[in-house]
Amino acid sequence: MVSFVRRYEFVEELYDLCRMNGYFYRGTNYQYERLFELAKRSDTTVEELAAVIYVCSDDCDLSTIIKQISDLVAEMNRRDDIALGLVVESDLSTISEYERS
Repeated sequence: MVSFVRRYEFVEELYDLCRMNGYFYRGTNYQYERLFELAKRSDTTVEELAAVIYVCSDDCDLSTIIKQISDLVAEMNRRDDIALGLVVESDLSTISEYERS
């Protein structure tokens, strides 16, 4: 998933994802807190998080939620790689070209 340092940022981004997509309106405050506790753990999978969101939401597709969370994790990991210098400049231009298409 994401590194320990980034888990709290991941929780914020997961909150934004739920809010922007209208997810979790059928869940209680307690269930919402539990979702974020799961998101902070290193052994929780994307599928587990998506399932919790799915059962507490209306009019959504589980596979869509899984993809959205996977994309969020991938983006956070890509930002980490760039910040740590693990992505060289030629890789950045390839990423930019891909994002433009």
